Amino acid sequence: MHARSDRYLGNMAGPASRSRFANAMKIASEHGALITTHDVPDCDGLGTAFAVQRVLFRRNAQADIITGPHIHLTDPLVERLGIKTKRWSEIPETDSRPIIVVDTNTPALLNGMSSRKNQLLMVIDHHRVGKTVLKPLFMIDNQSAISASEIAASLIEKRAIDKQIALALAVGVASDSERLNDADVGTLSIFESLLRIAGANKKEVDALAYPDLPPAMVAAILEEMTHVESALYRDMVIAVAASRLENPAILANEIRDMKATIVAVLSEQGGGWHRVSFRVRFKDAHSGGVHANDIARMTSEICGMPENMRGGGHIDKAGAMIHATYREIADAVFAAAREAIGQAAGKQ
Repeated sequence: MHARSDRYLGNMAGPASRSRFANAMKIASEHGALITTHDVPDCDGLGTAFAVQRVLFRRNAQADIITGPHIHLTDPLVERLGIKTKRWSEIPETDSRPIIVVDTNTPALLNGMSSRKNQLLMVIDHHRVGKTVLKPLFMIDNQSAISASEIAASLIEKRAIDKQIALALAVGVASDSERLNDADVGTLSIFESLLRIAGANKKEVDALAYPDLPPAMVAAILEEMTHVESALYRDMVIAVAASRLENPAILANEIRDMKATIVAVLSEQGGGWHRVSFRVRFKDAHSGGVHANDIARMTSEICGMPENMRGGGHIDKAGAMIHATYREIADAVFAAAREAIGQAAGKQ
């Protein structure tokens, strides 16, 4: 067994998961695959999707990555690796290739896939499994992993991880661990191995995972910060704002960096829908027990969203699509945040 484990990087996937992965990839090799990730893909989702696609390409399989619109923060990785993606609207309904989902298990975060009848072949994810989840033929989940990329690094044999796969996964690990600030020994070991294979250094990876914002975006962020609502509850700052940026997470990250405890940023999508990005300060999420995914789900519930449309994500960052007014969502965020803070305090 030890010799077998030496064929892989790290232990974020065990023998059972590797067997599921091998079986899923055999089916995908024969029938092709549509690989997708959550709406508004991040570097972890794109990096993992790219790695799976590249493995399938080597097996002469037809594999396409399907995503929603990219955001500025993923542009450097997409350009560096030449990642090509399509929209669901470009895939004919007659295309019966099975679907592989990475970096989410929540149907509410896969709006573009909801109408497809294709077989759901495999999910690779690290988020907490909620009440309403995807039900693939092969589920690979490890909630102790910080990113889907490090799970993929433990699923793909070392000999099959080339420089491009290694770089994609290293950027994914760095982006979801906030420059490795929230990484244990296992994650660090996988990351360092990926760097060696990629022939890259941490500074180079950080530049891809955390690109500088354009001056126009910085100006927009500063303007939007003048309209932030805030409240103080049990010495924790709760902040809510609206954003016109391409992704509300950009403003949410900046407000959290100003030491806000809990942040929710709304972006109007039309038709009464808002995309909401939730952030919780690292120490309050990882040691304080105040979790962003709980706040996202509670906010969705308060706003009357059905269970299969409630958001989720990480303990320190999450997202949701909510059909309600700004005022209704903002009030729900403050209520959900106070509830999460109270629940965390009761457990200590």
